[in-house]
Amino acid sequence: MSKVAVITGASSGIGLEVAKQLARQGYSLVLNHYAESERTETLLEEMRDVANDVVVIRADISKESDREKIISNTIEEFNAIDVLVNNAGIYHRTAFSDLTEEQYDQTLNVNLKGALFLTQGFLPYFTAQSSVVFMSSINAFIGSDHGVDYNISKLGMIAVTRSLAQELSPKIRVNAIAPGSIDTNLIASDSPQKRQSRIDSQIIKRMGQPQDIAQMVSFLVSKKASFITGQTFHVNGGRYLS
Repeated sequence: MSKVAVITGASSGIGLEVAKQLARQGYSLVLNHYAESERTETLLEEMRDVANDVVVIRADISKESDREKIISNTIEEFNAIDVLVNNAGIYHRTAFSDLTEEQYDQTLNVNLKGALFLTQGFLPYFTAQSSVVFMSSINAFIGSDHGVDYNISKLGMIAVTRSLAQELSPKIRVNAIAPGSIDTNLIASDSPQKRQSRIDSQIIKRMGQPQDIAQMVSFLVSKKASFITGQTFHVNGGRYLS
């Protein structure tokens, strides 16, 4: 029987590439997204070429009822979970002077609270030697001149990773990935000059690709990483050296 992976924020970018990578490795997939409703069917069609078993669920992970929908659909279809990739997130790029409490709450509720309580909800259903991956960000370590709410949420994921790695061991390994500049919709609005400045700030002189993150996820959830937990892996072309 194939292993089961649940991936949030899987409609595009890093989440979609992680889904394709794990599908090629034989995983059955539960893919969550919160894009337009039509994306449910198109995502299912895209994945049918690479995956044997795929369930697509449109849900807002900041809402308890929607998290319960993801969990119940997963268990009804597959009866267990082996891998959870907490990738869903929002990023408003708002200046601190313009940040509202409503936006702050929305960002923390999706990026941090949603991931935390989705993981909690799956606890009774994880198989032995399961793996959870939290998708943090380079901004958790270097900050930025905007998006303090996003940066707080991504730094919080590091604390969650370290805490849950200790609490959920030995059944579940918990790690985080902190991507740098990855060529996704998140930075699609960058000017050519901004894009070049990202590359110039790195040791490796190219933009990161979603595949770079997907390959790290693939490693962390595999038996090759069976002695690794509670760690944050920086995939950023050498922009930040921990």
